[in-house]
Amino acid sequence: MSYADGRDPTNGTWSLDRLVTFMNRWGVPRHHLPALLGADGDDLCEAMLDELRHACTSGPDAPERESARIRWDQRIRNHVAMAFHRTSFHAWPLVPATDRRFIDTMFGLPVAAFTDRVIEEALLRRICPDLARVPLDTNSFRFAPMDGSRSWLGRIATSALRRGRTFYWTRLRRHDPRRYERLFRIDHPRWVATRRDIEPLRPLLHKHLAADLVARILPPPHVRTAFTNPVNEGGRIRLLLGLAVVLEDLGDS
Repeated sequence: MSYADGRDPTNGTWSLDRLVTFMNRWGVPRHHLPALLGADGDDLCEAMLDELRHACTSGPDAPERESARIRWDQRIRNHVAMAFHRTSFHAWPLVPATDRRFIDTMFGLPVAAFTDRVIEEALLRRICPDLARVPLDTNSFRFAPMDGSRSWLGRIATSALRRGRTFYWTRLRRHDPRRYERLFRIDHPRWVATRRDIEPLRPLLHKHLAADLVARILPPPHVRTAFTNPVNEGGRIRLLLGLAVVLEDLGDS
């Protein structure tokens, strides 16, 4: 289907490495993960990769289509039991995402029919036109509605405003208001406060994971990161912070 499913769009070949690299872009780096898990880390990671490889290559469809189904299945975890999620114009509605017949129908269409979510936007624009006119809070500086009714002059004005906002926030204010940066940038003041609150739980991580790698992956709260892609690369820190909270909640000590 695409590079996200392990398929190289330039030559059409599929590989497990491409799939895993994309799926793990918010996770612990693959070269750190086995050692982080301790003595059984190599076996655990290899078993996981073997299971994923088998799921992708055992058919009945080609690996790139089977891997796409796997990614859809794991994506559902973001939607189940979140009725409010359906009010988001740019989010995939709950029922279609969990409807196997719907997914199979989508896979039967040419890729161009649903690339860039054109079907999704058209349906939501038809079903909820009022919602389509609400300016979006997305991971961009656009902050404009998706009602599809703007003239060419309006599109030019929107583009100019987007460039102006980008310059204002990134160059003058030196602050990024985009949604993903607010929610996931680990150096955001709210995340720094969260890291400070969770820091006393670090010994719980040392009990289950290699302490030296925990130290390399999870910096102290006062240390700023220098990630090239803060949203993605910060995933490894958020993962360990979440694990520490879960361990505490389970009464691990």
